[in-house]
Amino acid sequence: METDPLLFVSGPPVYRHHKKTKKWIEESTSIFPERQLEVEVKVESEVKTESTMWKRLNYFTSPFAQHVYKPLTFQMKYGESLQGLVDKLDDESATLRLVDGTIISIDMNDIQEINWRGKPFPVRFR
Repeated sequence: METDPLLFVSGPPVYRHHKKTKKWIEESTSIFPERQLEVEVKVESEVKTESTMWKRLNYFTSPFAQHVYKPLTFQMKYGESLQGLVDKLDDESATLRLVDGTIISIDMNDIQEINWRGKPFPVRFR
């Protein structure tokens, strides 16, 4: 009884064949010119759009983030807090859809912190 198999399946035997990959050695005698890296010069308006707050707000513009992270609480620099979702982003302003349905446009520099469920939302970029 100890030598009997635990499970017996009646059928043809199955063999697995693993192909060995051959090591490819490049024997090229061609000379390729080196590529020169192009340095991008950013305009001041582009630098503003690449700010951390713009990237954080851009993360919330996707339909998935709007559905999962709702409502967000935006702590403003002047002490007010707004609850809602990020509807649209411009260069320096964000359009928010508040919980009561109103749509407002605010300056991105006025947002101090973005909270979700009472805690600051971690920095995530899409």
